[in-house]
Amino acid sequence: MADDDSTKSAVADPPVVSLDDLLPGDVLLYRPAGPNAVQRRISATTSSPYTHAAIHLGGGEIAESVA
Repeated sequence: MADDDSTKSAVADPPVVSLDDLLPGDVLLYRPAGPNAVQRRISATTSSPYTHAAIHLGGGEIAESVA
């Protein structure tokens, strides 16, 4: 991934969408406002502010992995 201003901006201020805008198969990324120790470790290891992902199934349902 290129390390330019557009990439930094996209990560710093990701778009917020309405639930009505989601389509089946959309990937939802979670970035906590106040990450805990585990979330900070995930962010550091992956070099990403996102600590969790889920897939929108449609009909208001998501699929996600939980430990």
